[in-house]
Amino acid sequence: MDWPKAKNILIIVLLILNFVLLLIIGFYKIDAGESKETLNSIKKILENRNVIINCTVPVYNKNIPYIIFENGSPDMAAIAEILLGNVMKIPDEDIAGKVLVSGKKKIVIGYDNTLEYYNEEPSENYGNMDIAQAEEYARDFLKNLNIQVDNYELDNYSISPEGDYTLLLIEKYKDFYIFDNYAIVNLSGSGIKKLIFGYKKIKGFSPDSEVSAMSAYQVLVKNADKINNVTITDIDIGFKGFFQPGQEVQKSSEGPSWRVITEEGDCFYFKASDGEPVM
Repeated sequence: MDWPKAKNILIIVLLILNFVLLLIIGFYKIDAGESKETLNSIKKILENRNVIINCTVPVYNKNIPYIIFENGSPDMAAIAEILLGNVMKIPDEDIAGKVLVSGKKKIVIGYDNTLEYYNEEPSENYGNMDIAQAEEYARDFLKNLNIQVDNYELDNYSISPEGDYTLLLIEKYKDFYIFDNYAIVNLSGSGIKKLIFGYKKIKGFSPDSEVSAMSAYQVLVKNADKINNVTITDIDIGFKGFFQPGQEVQKSSEGPSWRVITEEGDCFYFKASDGEPVM
């Protein structure tokens, strides 16, 4: 027998067993809300795969109910009329998929309760502003469109070299983000240059179905090959689904998802039930 070769194989097997044992123990302690040392060990494992965590990782070990959506959306035709300056009457039937243009303004109505608005020559004349004023202007703009954003939180923002602000507002429903209910607003001192809006009507939580959520660490380890060579700057939990063109919601439901944001601004969504990517 080739003893040196057998010895090397045995060492490799023991290393693999130690790694698996560490994960099993770590996952148990994470779910129990224990052991800072275990969390640090798993963090090191991720770092060895070039996954750097530069944020607080939420420890969430509760069952989470499914959320139920139903048909319904803001009046996209009425919103489009206001955005275009009430210069045309837009019929609300079969509006999905339409592209509307008036002067320097353009609107694209999606099939999935989304709307995109672009204005090359805004005229609100905001002048110089800080982030608090930019958020106030964005919220007032949305309210003037009859888009209710009282439950929306400022998720993040960026400032261009020219001083333009881009804000992302996301709805929060009973402590959970609804990632599909969002408003992206781009504004400069001259006014609103772009709006991207998405919406699903929430019916409520399911009273009889829950998900035992995987911890964020478990999800990260499972998907380290998909998100390697990144620095993670934020992790949170909410609800994220998908919507096919022409598909009606009809009281659809979806389970919770972990959202992972990288330093480059990329977002990854993973089902909290099994850690699989949300496609």
